[in-house]
Amino acid sequence: MERQLLQCVLQAPRVIEPHEFDALGEDAFVAPAHREVHRAVRAVGGLETVGEAGEGWVERVSLAASDVARPYVTDLAVAALPVVDDDGLVKLG
Repeated sequence: MERQLLQCVLQAPRVIEPHEFDALGEDAFVAPAHREVHRAVRAVGGLETVGEAGEGWVERVSLAASDVARPYVTDLAVAALPVVDDDGLVKLG
């Protein structure tokens, strides 16, 4: 579940309520890699900073991630989500 949430954060941030995700504390994620990605999202200002088009969002998060976590950010950004359409994204987010 953590992985899919972070996939949505990177691939389709518009389906997640920014204030809810941004309110998650440091201990919200169990897996160390997921904590690192969450930390990187927070480091760039959280989902509130995505903007309308989301241009450069993944790149900004990737640059904020540690060298160890950066490849995982890329993996999350391109991994297929288990949905067929935007309605599925909304349900997942």
